[in-house]
Amino acid sequence: QASHRTATQQSSSIGAANVRQDKIQRPDISSIHDFGDRHFEKIIQKVRILQTGQTQNNTVLRIVQLGDSHTASDTITSWVRQRLQQQWGNAGIGWIPPMAIPGQRHELVAYKSSGWKLTNSRKTTDADFPLGGYIATPIRNNAKITVSPRYQTSDTWIAHFLIRQGKTPLSLIDATGKKVTLSSPVRHNWQVKTVEVKMPFDIKSASAYGTQLGGYWLEKKKSAGVIVSPIGTNGAQATIWQRWGNQWLDHLKASQADLVILSYGTNEALNRDLKTKETENALRDEIRMIRKALPDSSIMIVSAPDSILKKNRGETACAMKQPPMLQEVKQIQLKAAKQENTLFWDWQHAMGGDCSIEQWNALDMAKDDMIHLTSSGYKKSADFFYDDFIHLMKSQGGK
Repeated sequence: QASHRTATQQSSSIGAANVRQDKIQRPDISSIHDFGDRHFEKIIQKVRILQTGQTQNNTVLRIVQLGDSHTASDTITSWVRQRLQQQWGNAGIGWIPPMAIPGQRHELVAYKSSGWKLTNSRKTTDADFPLGGYIATPIRNNAKITVSPRYQTSDTWIAHFLIRQGKTPLSLIDATGKKVTLSSPVRHNWQVKTVEVKMPFDIKSASAYGTQLGGYWLEKKKSAGVIVSPIGTNGAQATIWQRWGNQWLDHLKASQADLVILSYGTNEALNRDLKTKETENALRDEIRMIRKALPDSSIMIVSAPDSILKKNRGETACAMKQPPMLQEVKQIQLKAAKQENTLFWDWQHAMGGDCSIEQWNALDMAKDDMIHLTSSGYKKSADFFYDDFIHLMKSQGGK
């Protein structure tokens, strides 16, 4: 009986969330704009192949999103991933950090670790960080990280491990007991080591301060479909790439991303001392570097979502409630999209415009900090993004 009551309560909760979501109306005009992206047609071509169901071609549409806490929580990205994979197939998990990050989460994997130290590029500036800005270092003998799927899987995975060789190599033991040595002939540089594994798997270091880990890419073996990789950091601004080492673009290139999404702006909007010209130049530099590393890929800028300052909720005028630099940041993002010929998704517009987060909060779709959304709010945002993305493809000849 207790189990029955719990199931009923859960069903009622889900139903209530759906009712709340239905009260948020989609804008009449799409929130996605194409300011001259030259390679979106390649995405449409991949989707056409996936729509035929010809999985023997092993076609994979790879999407990488770089961003702040909205990305680091894998909330909006998890819902986008789910919608796209339901439509065109599940090709895998994509990029994941080397170990668990406090305050962050990935919806598809979980970690257990002992004897490892995590270094974060948002808090440390003197390390040679790889793509993503995280380094896991063993700090005692027999240190271990266990990577487990949050769902049951018997798939074989093509795993690409980003390692920096130390005094001793790492050993990997997968779910079948197969043991692989993760080593590189090159010391002190980040290298990619590719192996086939079954999940879950353990990564062990025999000695302290041995080989370091920078992250992993996990793709299903011989599977067609979509991969959505969130690479985010709580509190990050778009300039965080300036804290990464020179190799991060090589790592991004190795992702073979068809679409790179830059989703920042929330933390810039809160920064009263933001140097707008430097921010604009850094965003344009990043776009140009990504385009050089991935010359056949599309790039999309996602605007900062709507937010207000919690302490100013009592103000009458909307402009008095907003973060001090929100409008300036959105203009920087929009200007960069136009000048660099990228795609642009106006998240704030999709939410309903200025101060719309108040309605989202009243419907339990935004948290009380008036910055982050709840799970149902991120799901609604993901639905809006998915529909706008499909609309853009159809408007350019896709099905």
